[in-house]
Amino acid sequence: LIDRFKKVICDHLTNAIPSNISLGDKIGRSDFHSAYVRNLSAVLAYHPYEPKQFADELINALVGGLSSWEKTLIPILHILTVSCFEIPQSIQRYLTPILQHIQKRITSLYAIPSILEFFLALRDSPNVISNLTIQEIKRVFAIIFKLIENSVDLKIRSQLESPDDEVEASKSPTHMYLDYEVDTSPSTESFLIGESLTEFFQYQSFRALSCWFLRLNHNCKLELMPFIMKNMVNLSSIECLKYDATAYMDYFSRSRFGPQKNGISVDDQINT
Repeated sequence: LIDRFKKVICDHLTNAIPSNISLGDKIGRSDFHSAYVRNLSAVLAYHPYEPKQFADELINALVGGLSSWEKTLIPILHILTVSCFEIPQSIQRYLTPILQHIQKRITSLYAIPSILEFFLALRDSPNVISNLTIQEIKRVFAIIFKLIENSVDLKIRSQLESPDDEVEASKSPTHMYLDYEVDTSPSTESFLIGESLTEFFQYQSFRALSCWFLRLNHNCKLELMPFIMKNMVNLSSIECLKYDATAYMDYFSRSRFGPQKNGISVDDQINT
């Protein structure tokens, strides 16, 4: 029964919604796809009782969903993050198209934390990323660099759009002691991104850069250093990032000579 349920959802994600389904005026196709993805998160729990093909078909459908509706991007990334630990072999099989789709969708500003969360999960899944080529690793770094630039744009926008009373509240000495309600709104809804949240995005982005860099072996670090340092120099030219970028430039320069443990090795896969 679970397998049949999964196949129906995967078919609807990868193909068109059947014409005999009436959508109505208030429900769009993106709403259906969003519901399908959220149901797959529950289906994922049954993978230990099913053959490997079950997990492969599930990830394949999610990869197809990455290129569809904007509303499904964040919940798909959430499932992929969990899948790094639950079904790592299936993630490894489809990792290349996943990275390609993410690179095309990084203009979605609300998805920044979800993308970073997925990359941090990948970093903690050495078996998933062990076969990545230099070009694929470079794609990961390129995406993170772009996310940092996007967070700067978000920060500027938040400063322009923040209400005056919100700015005054942030300056109040008691502001840091205020109690905040837990946000229970669904991830498919847009939300106000304040300046403090954009700074958190930047922190997480630099953290993802350093975590991935430490996963590389010595030869891979040397291969990627020109690309990494070129992008760090570009970031250092941005006023609000110059100190962070300078610090990480020094960090990367020193870390490439450190001891290597469980690093990603791509020497046998490409000619460098």
